[in-house]
Amino acid sequence: MRVAAIQMRSGLHRARNVEDAAALITLAARDGATFILTPEMTNVVDSHPKRLFASLPGEAQLAEVEQFAALADKLGIHLVIGSMALALPEENGLQRAANRSYFFGPDGNIVSR
Repeated sequence: MRVAAIQMRSGLHRARNVEDAAALITLAARDGATFILTPEMTNVVDSHPKRLFASLPGEAQLAEVEQFAALADKLGIHLVIGSMALALPEENGLQRAANRSYFFGPDGNIVSR
């Protein structure tokens, strides 16, 4: 088994971060990696909470989950997304977020979260 640990610098733009991660994951798979891991906060990093919450959907609407699932399936790899930020339901009027990891199997299905 060949393992790859992706290093990247995520920023404010979720789509760009996913594109960057996908390119690095694809390169690692082409180099023979069958188990690939990305860093924490792969999909977005923002130090401004209001701006971050404005850009975060809940888990059911988080397009990144489907995108990374499709990539794992396409490449036939085990893929661990170190974590992705997502919105949680408000509680007592407070916005909340989660930092959730995902493990996709080579068929694109979520093995664990």
